[in-house]
Amino acid sequence: NLDPETIESYEVAFDYAYSPDMRLGLNLFYYQMEDMINFTPVAENKGSQRGKGFELEFDWQASPATQVAANYAYQRARDKEAGLPVANVPEHQIFLRWQQQLLPQWSLSTSLNGVFNRCRAAGDNRQDIEDYIILDLTLTGRELVPGVEVSVSVFNATDEDAREPSLYDPLSNSVSIPGDLPLAGRSFVATLRKVW
Repeated sequence: NLDPETIESYEVAFDYAYSPDMRLGLNLFYYQMEDMINFTPVAENKGSQRGKGFELEFDWQASPATQVAANYAYQRARDKEAGLPVANVPEHQIFLRWQQQLLPQWSLSTSLNGVFNRCRAAGDNRQDIEDYIILDLTLTGRELVPGVEVSVSVFNATDEDAREPSLYDPLSNSVSIPGDLPLAGRSFVATLRKVW
């Protein structure tokens, strides 16, 4: 007897080219979900939520050798009946990428990805979900040999203990994985690519 979940959403996007080398973007959104499928203890249509927020983007070719891209997203999502924040949804997210040409054949790309302000589900008494910022670095060499590209990357360079929330079951008052879901720690990747 389940009905499908429904979502009604609105989005307005603005894009502004300040100059040929700089672009700004702004997206505003609102959504409302109805007939959400929850298990209580059987699957049934129960619950609704609404959310609103915005996303701001920035792209800049600072010089022929330097590119910068940044993104910030804010979201406020609420359970309509309880008026509580929706569990596990980040309120703030940031992304920053800096790409620098070091020498004619070498470039360095640096990126930061941050997730902030996630709350637990009602009844889940674990500590708040930790925020995290992950730093990735990639050094790339092009045309060192004709048609060959090499790169060396360090992902999660600071070995941040970043985690995504595991699910909480209000019926059994238990969690599937008590320590949440760990993301990958520091890792190294080398790539060799030949273009024919």
